[in-house]
Amino acid sequence: WDLWVQSAGAEKTRNALAADYRAMDESEWEVLRIENGIPRWGRELTPEIIPPEANLQMRAIDYEKGCYIGQEVISRMKMSGQTRQRLCGLTSETALVGGMEVRAGTKVVGRVTSAVFSQRMNSHIALAMIKRGYTEPGTSLVTLADGAETTVEVVALPFSSPSSH
Repeated sequence: WDLWVQSAGAEKTRNALAADYRAMDESEWEVLRIENGIPRWGRELTPEIIPPEANLQMRAIDYEKGCYIGQEVISRMKMSGQTRQRLCGLTSETALVGGMEVRAGTKVVGRVTSAVFSQRMNSHIALAMIKRGYTEPGTSLVTLADGAETTVEVVALPFSSPSSH
């Protein structure tokens, strides 16, 4: 939520909210962001990522608007229903780290962009850009770190609680 108050009443409002709620720190916001599959600039969003690849087509693209830079690429993606990669969720029994390669056998099919441990999910979770053909929920892939492979599973975003499967 965004709460707009006059600056003169800001302290009073902050105190009233603090009586019932506590402020989240940056690490808690990061867990919430990843659980909800929200891309972040510099992680899931870079100059190389096209908005539909980051699952932003419903809230960041106007298909009715006139000409704009990149319109042809966006329109082709919409018409074909295909992207070269897609932002996906991953779950793992061991810790994941941003930058890890994601593989199907020996083939690199993606990269972890953000990773945390989710108390709500009771699992290590991550966001990753995964190549087309490997984005279906339930797909089993592996990450590689320091020569050790870890099995990960592709899941739909936003992450859902274990009880809601």
